[in-house]
This record gives sequence, structure tokens and C-alpha cells, in this order.
Amino acid sequence: MEKLITKRNIFIASGLGILLIILAYFFLLNSNKETEKYFDIYLANLYNEDTQGIDQKMEYLSNISDPNVSFFADLNLASIENLDKYEKLERDIILLKKAIVEKFERENNLTYSADQITVGTGGKQVLYNAFMATLNKGDEVNFERAAKFGDEIGGHLMSGHIHTTVKISRVIQSKDNQSIYFETPHEYQHYLFSKGFAGLNGCSLTLGEVNDNEFSVHLIPETLEMTTFKDSAEGELVNLEIDSQTQSIVDTVTRVLEKQK
Repeated sequence: MEKLITKRNIFIASGLGILLIILAYFFLLNSNKETEKYFDIYLANLYNEDTQGIDQKMEYLSNISDPNVSFFADLNLASIENLDKYEKLERDIILLKKAIVEKFERENNLTYSADQITVGTGGKQVLYNAFMATLNKGDEVNFERAAKFGDEIGGHLMSGHIHTTVKISRVIQSKDNQSIYFETPHEYQHYLFSKGFAGLNGCSLTLGEVNDNEFSVHLIPETLEMTTFKDSAEGELVNLEIDSQTQSIVDTVTRVLEKQK
């Protein structure tokens, strides 16, 4: 007995034990993948069925006889209710988008359709999805730094809302700067003032001339170097964000004057 219990035998036995544990792990992992595959198939079939209520769904699941998914036989009412929650979640997202559309129209005078609204778990996810859908490797974008309490503010505040797009009507290049002219959006014309502010492609810029047909910005070399406007060309569409403070003042004055009539 003492001869059998040697360091060599203990090492061999330990190695065999570890090997058996690894083999068992991979067997269970493969088994779980097969189960998940069958679960996905039957879940898809469940949603493709014309069954409406919980009783009909329970009957559908109870008729499943595939031995690879025997766990379906033990599926209880709570599991079906969870499936209903996912269906309800889809409906709730549609209702949430509708509420967001109504909010923008009521409070911000912005018109969107539901398919223009993205609902996510937070700003980072929404920004990531937007960038992945619109940008290619090597593309340049304008990125304004977020303001923190106590930071110096050198321009006007921006919220990131895109009110509309404006087309570049002409670009005039001079020795010391570049003037870019945009077609005036008539529905937002009353928010644009000479020496006022606007957000163009995410940049806080001071407006130059403003008239019924055009408004302009005059960009110095530093601004051109730090933004994508150095590559601007006639006919391009640019995102426009109206200055929120200007919008609030104009809307308030307009409302007060209307009441005094």
C-alpha cells in the first residue's frame, strides 16, 4: 500500500482528474449550445404562430416532443408571461417614440417621425449606434467638448439637437479667412440674426450676414484648421442647430405680442 502511494502516482492521478474535468466541461458547453439552438428555433416558431393568449401558447409548447428540448415540458406560466413582457416591450418602445415625437413638437417646435427616433439605454449607446451607421474609418468629425461646472465658456451653449439641414450656396476663399454662405431655412429664419449664434455641423459659430435668401459665417484660419469646414463645397448639406437662448427669447416675445393684439 505504501508503494502505491508515491509522488509519481499522485501526479498521474491528479492529471487524469483534471483531464476528466476539462472533458466534462466541453461536453456540457456543447450540450448547452445545442439546447440554445433548439430553444431559438421553437421561440421563433412561437412568435410566428397566430396564437394570441397564454393558453394557446401553453398548448403549443406542450405539444413539443423533441427530446433535445425536453425542458419545454416543464415550462410554466411564469415563463410565458416573460415572453409576453418582451412583446409588451416592443409595443412600449413604439409608444415611447410617439411620446418623444409629441414632446419635440410641443416644447421645441421640432417635427420628427417615429422612424427618426432612436431609443437606447443611454446617450453613449445612441451616439455609438449613430457613428457606426454614418462614419467610415478615417472620417473627420467636429466634436465640441462637454462643459462642466466651473469651466470657462467661450461660445454659446449647444444641446446637440439638429433642427434642420441647410445647403451651402457658395464658398468664398480669401487670404485670411473663408466665408461660407448657406440657404436660409424660412421656417427658422426668425431665429437667425447677424452677430448671433448657431450650431453648424456641431460647431458653435457666430453668424455674419443674414437675409431672406442666405446667411453666412466667416471663418479664420484657426477655425478652419480645427474643423471640417476647410473642405466645404457648394451644394453640401450641413446640420443646423438654432441657439436655444435665441429661440426662447424670440418665442416669448412673439407670444407676448400676440396676446397684446
